[in-house]
Amino acid sequence: MRSHVPGHFDGNAILLRATRVDPELRAALGAPSWHPRIAGSVEAHDVDTDHEGPLTEPAAVRAIGTVLAHCL
Repeated sequence: MRSHVPGHFDGNAILLRATRVDPELRAALGAPSWHPRIAGSVEAHDVDTDHEGPLTEPAAVRAIGTVLAHCL
């Protein structure tokens, strides 16, 4: 993974942010950190989960589904 060089996306993005993480990590991985790699807007939404937890937990799935239904 250290050798991976991310590309550039020519569009808008939806950023799902885990809320149960270290505040410094959360700040470092916010929407502004994506702007160099995304040409369009970055719309950030919080999800009540931790960064390494399963996104298949019912509460996380509901939150993600609600965000996506609103955005799409």
